[in-house]
Amino acid sequence: MNVVEKKYRDTPIINPKYAKHLSNYINLLQQNGRVLEAKYFFQELLTLKPKSINTYITGYKLAIKTFDNQMVGKFDNSLMEKKSKTEILHCLRLEYYYSVNNQRCFEELLTHMLTSPRLSENSLRLILQLVLEQGDYQPISSLFKYLKTKNKYLNKAAESKVRNVVLQRLVDSLVKVTL
Repeated sequence: MNVVEKKYRDTPIINPKYAKHLSNYINLLQQNGRVLEAKYFFQELLTLKPKSINTYITGYKLAIKTFDNQMVGKFDNSLMEKKSKTEILHCLRLEYYYSVNNQRCFEELLTHMLTSPRLSENSLRLILQLVLEQGDYQPISSLFKYLKTKNKYLNKAAESKVRNVVLQRLVDSLVKVTL
């Protein structure tokens, strides 16, 4: 039994930290790919804290993993109404656009996020992960422009992934020119 699961199971339901431990347990289940269990426990969290921003964020992430577009919309609207931090909402939307392969919205939101004056390290980490996994030239180009302005660099593994994408783009351009 994991430490997070033990904390959740050992906490009585009347304890004020019960919802926090439940939320942590749901996040652990999601990270371990146990999405159905996470969805079951999320219903309990939703009855305990139906108006909490953390509940909405957890539900949003769970809806993305289960491809539940209706719930994504519901949690998106709820987070907008609660006036949560826009950066968190943007990150969740970026994950959603990536998961449903909505390239146009992904690129537009990414460009918007990269033009913001302050971007947290967690958001930048998520952007790096999604852009490198996607492997498309345009988002990589936008990301590199941002990294250059902030004097930040990628590690060697990420650079080699980017190099492969850029070389493929070059080859594609050369093929178009010769045809």
